[in-house]
Amino acid sequence: MREKSIVQLGDYMSIEEKTALLTPKALRGSALVPMITPFDEKGDLDEKAVVRLVDHILDGGCQGIVACGTTGEAVSMSRKMRIRLAEICVKSMKGRGVLLFGIGDDILERSVEIGKAAIEAGVDALIAHLPSYYSITEPQMEKWFVDLADRINAPIFLYNIPQTTGLSLSLAAVKRLSHHPLIVGIKDSDANERRQIKLGRMFSKRKDFAYLCGAGELVNSAMLNGAVGFTPSLGNLLPELVSKLMKCHSNGDEAGYVSISNSLNELAKVLQGGRGISRGLSSLKAAVSRTRLCKPHMLLPLAGLTSSERTELGKSIKILGVGES
Repeated sequence: MREKSIVQLGDYMSIEEKTALLTPKALRGSALVPMITPFDEKGDLDEKAVVRLVDHILDGGCQGIVACGTTGEAVSMSRKMRIRLAEICVKSMKGRGVLLFGIGDDILERSVEIGKAAIEAGVDALIAHLPSYYSITEPQMEKWFVDLADRINAPIFLYNIPQTTGLSLSLAAVKRLSHHPLIVGIKDSDANERRQIKLGRMFSKRKDFAYLCGAGELVNSAMLNGAVGFTPSLGNLLPELVSKLMKCHSNGDEAGYVSISNSLNELAKVLQGGRGISRGLSSLKAAVSRTRLCKPHMLLPLAGLTSSERTELGKSIKILGVGES
């Protein structure tokens, strides 16, 4: 358990105490899992399944959770549902790991409202991506994040994911934003190896800004060049394995790292299947549902796999040694 943590709704930590939990030193070697969000057949939040999934991830050895992000279908969730998710996650985690909470939205005011409520609930930090509807300039991108940080007055991670937003923060913009006292890190999911390596080298010696790699296939390159941790979506399914991967990296066990990495990459290929992010998310949730942790239901506009697709997926992942619990 962390020495300092928010363990109950209403507990108060200063900004300085919060940011102390989020330094590169504190996060080094971390696997922060971008958690799927469980829903029932009516599209309501499955609160009991959220608790089960939180326990599954943390008991599996992962150091924290990124809730209400891309993997969590945040953009399809109502403001009320997102705030409720923050409350459940805080109560369920009980200070056992770091909790980053997504506030990405196309409306600044809504992001601010969700962010303030999530901080009040007790999350450790917020994470936000760029708005995705308009094509905006670099100064506008920077102003978006500065306004979020200033108005919420809480630690924020930048989230760069051009695959969904259609926009990407330049490295120069990231560097400028990194000097804002409340912008404490970045999760970068751009599947560009040169960019990930440059990000790592840019922040490898910084003690006040943490770089997390969000591109699964590029974790090794990123970690070797300065990333402090990664955000494995497969941690929803196999938390022990992604935790072990980080331990191998931290201990210099190259053979172990390569072996686990290859296994995870094979599973990722089966789940993704060249179908893009949307179908990849449906496949991931369907795979997790086989463990009885949650149901495979998705929120519109995403759709769950059909019964026959789930059957075929089950056969494929069993071949890789991932079966029903």
